[in-house]
Amino acid sequence: MKYVSARMIGMFGVVLSIAALAGCSDGPSNSEVMDSIIAQQNKQIEMLQSIGGKDAAEMFGNMVPSIESVDVQGCEEVRKGTYRCSVEVEASLDGKASSEVASANFSKRKDGSWAITD
Repeated sequence: MKYVSARMIGMFGVVLSIAALAGCSDGPSNSEVMDSIIAQQNKQIEMLQSIGGKDAAEMFGNMVPSIESVDVQGCEEVRKGTYRCSVEVEASLDGKASSEVASANFSKRKDGSWAITD
């Protein structure tokens, strides 16, 4: 009986280790990617508002799709602190939903947030 219990405890430890390693990633999470995309959209709207006024920013805002969800497919470090990630983005515009997989670079800022970079 002790053998079975020790074996089960050992297997449980292996499962926990695998789960912990699977959760480890130096790249951005789904929510961090979504926050980065939304921050970039807001930055573009603010820039248009400073150039073309509130009407231009509002018009651009109506042409930008609403991000419904993101799914980071995988990330690879391309240089220290910068990751090239393949991301599936589900978005909607005028009631029409679409999904697209694209790649983008993400860098971690000093404040801990992620930003889309070149």
